[in-house]
Amino acid sequence: FGLWGVADVVKNFGSESAVAVVGGTRIEAPAVQQQYRVQMQQVQRALGAAEPSPEIRREVAERAVGQLVAQAALAAEVQKLGLAVPDEALRQAVFEIPAFKGPTGVFEKRTFDVVMANNGLTEARFLDLLRAELGARQFLDAAKVGVSAPDALVRPVYAYQMEKRLIDLVELKYADMPAGVAPDEAALRRWYDNHPDQYSTAEYRRAKIAILSPEALARDVAVTDDELRAAYDQRRDSFGKAETRSAEVIQTNDGVKAQALASLWRTGADWARMQEEAQTEGGTSLTLDDTTREQVPSSELAEAIFATDEGKVAEPVQTPLGWYVARVSKLVPGGGKSFEQVRDELKKTVAVEKAADLVYDRAAKFEDALASGAALDDMPGDLGLIGVSGTLDARGKMQDGEAAPVPGSAELRAALISAIFQAKIGEAARLAEGPDHAYFAVSIDDVIAPKLRPYEDVAEAVRADVVRDQLRRELEQKAAALTDPARKFAEAAAEAGLEVKRPDPIARDASGTGLPQQFVTAIFGLKQGQSTMVEAAEGFAVVSLVDIRPGDPESDAAIYAKAREVLTGSLANDVDTMLANALRERAKPRINRKLLDQIAQP
Repeated sequence: FGLWGVADVVKNFGSESAVAVVGGTRIEAPAVQQQYRVQMQQVQRALGAAEPSPEIRREVAERAVGQLVAQAALAAEVQKLGLAVPDEALRQAVFEIPAFKGPTGVFEKRTFDVVMANNGLTEARFLDLLRAELGARQFLDAAKVGVSAPDALVRPVYAYQMEKRLIDLVELKYADMPAGVAPDEAALRRWYDNHPDQYSTAEYRRAKIAILSPEALARDVAVTDDELRAAYDQRRDSFGKAETRSAEVIQTNDGVKAQALASLWRTGADWARMQEEAQTEGGTSLTLDDTTREQVPSSELAEAIFATDEGKVAEPVQTPLGWYVARVSKLVPGGGKSFEQVRDELKKTVAVEKAADLVYDRAAKFEDALASGAALDDMPGDLGLIGVSGTLDARGKMQDGEAAPVPGSAELRAALISAIFQAKIGEAARLAEGPDHAYFAVSIDDVIAPKLRPYEDVAEAVRADVVRDQLRRELEQKAAALTDPARKFAEAAAEAGLEVKRPDPIARDASGTGLPQQFVTAIFGLKQGQSTMVEAAEGFAVVSLVDIRPGDPESDAAIYAKAREVLTGSLANDVDTMLANALRERAKPRINRKLLDQIAQP
């Protein structure tokens, strides 16, 4: 559902109970509270342990009522125009929503119910919202018909995006610098005293973590053979090359004619003859080349083609689009692992996918337990949580230098470690949503502050840092001298005995260059003839912009067409927004600020 802001404020509503009035539609407090709760839950999961500020709460409340106002204004216009959404269209739209599909890729009522509960919606309320959205979509889509980005817009955008720049480049590397004067002891001591953070131990935190993840719940999930078979068929390509078939196909609307055509084909008639016969009988013909089962446009036709031997004519089959007769002209067997070979691996995968649906329900119970004040040690045993505790630093290392055994993927580990170092000692644990459909909570038992290491223990590291700092300052001076606008770049480089390189023209996205993005950003910030320097791990690079080459629309028609498509989509979205805003303004919504502020209270 679209989001539009609400700016109208009307005071002195008196005893008015509606949070907003749009035309003749009243938006009551319960509807706004429900919308606010759903969005607030999403914000709190994103914030993790942090408490939403009053400003964030007010912004979420404004956004919640803004959605409902926009929906009401659109719904009124849809009703005025007499647009309707049939029940069958509503049903099909629900079945096509990916969030409601189970491991087999089809709609599952259980999954639907879990998503509804997780978002605080009843089935009836969701269907009303979806029906309104589909009706609004009919109206908005009709308004966008004919929207197309003109060349006057596409050409300059394409020229900018596809622009390339030609540069001269000089590299100054630490490895090429001669050894400088060895620093004396006084200089080393002075550096050590001025940079205590570089030679201190890390901050360590002793933490408890409770994790709720699909992987943890998967061991308690039952997976049937039918689900495994369906999952194997759906993923067949990932286990090896799928079987393909080529077929000649005739379609007709009459079952008797289909049987007659099949009989004629089996007597030896060639494809040219069959095409003529199909045309005479009012049918059509097509060929399918190297097609997988999933690529055949009808499941009934796919079953017939893949059950027929090469060179044979399949039995006619009836589909919602009519009758089909097919002859298999080529068969390429598939390869890869069999169902039995991947059964155990597949069972784990499907179990995790099914467990992802359970996570949402368990997360609500997890959150309730935390809200009751229960410590992580006292969480209910039936939630399926993984509990770990230990001491680690911000890099995820223990005090012995080994990686802390934090469970989960690299992304989940990073999220957990970040949460540990954002939380405060003694602060109550709060539920946070992490990657991989996981939820977690952390509590801090102790913070071990950094401690400066003795000079004697880090003397060699200090010496290396001082020497590198000396070299860095020398390199920086040499690089800065090359950027002097009063001197020509090539001449300055030659005087310094430095080699000037001219790489291939560089694109804005740096594709194929291997250059870091910050380097490319610096290049595209220059005017022709200007120079700049960029620091890198190995030293400095100095570049001078030689030429600017805008993108040529004639050079790549496909990319130009893609740019037009993207801009057309952007313009269409603008039409959506402007039309919705115009409807809202015409409806003159009245907002009860006092009630809205009450909803935004903690």
